[in-house]
Amino acid sequence: MTVISVRQIIPATGKSDLTTERARAYCGIMARCGARTRFGKVIAGAGAGQLRIYGAYKSFTHASRATEKLASDPAALKLMQERELNPGG
Repeated sequence: MTVISVRQIIPATGKSDLTTERARAYCGIMARCGARTRFGKVIAGAGAGQLRIYGAYKSFTHASRATEKLASDPAALKLMQERELNPGG
């Protein structure tokens, strides 16, 4: 059974480029940790302007293992630190 996780990001005014760059980087990190990822931007309707990161996993066990790797990944930790110092959304 495929498990899907969704991360929704609402960019702060004037920070869309920064937030998009970080979201794309996070997709790459998630992929290295075992997820199949997709990145998208909602262009119309409810949520217009929001960014979405989708992660797909083979099972909940696979999702849990990938999440554990993600939580300790140096690049992910650095990205979270950058987000704390200069929030984008």
